[in-house]
Amino acid sequence: MSCVGAASGNIFTVVQMFHVAGRDGLMPHIFSMRHYKTNVPMIAIMFEIITSFVFLFFMSNIGKLIICVGMINWI
Repeated sequence: MSCVGAASGNIFTVVQMFHVAGRDGLMPHIFSMRHYKTNVPMIAIMFEIITSFVFLFFMSNIGKLIICVGMINWI
């Protein structure tokens, strides 16, 4: 239960971080774009999904993936 909550919080935080960084000019402006009907930062969500799958594809097991994501979040 705790892992699911931590993963959910991480997803929401990272997507919002990409959106704000795009809005402030720290990342490409495309990350700040929101869907016109739902007002959801779709580009940031898609980027998060793609990077997650890339990490999952190149990591041989889930333990290494957890360590890698933990180190990236710590930085």
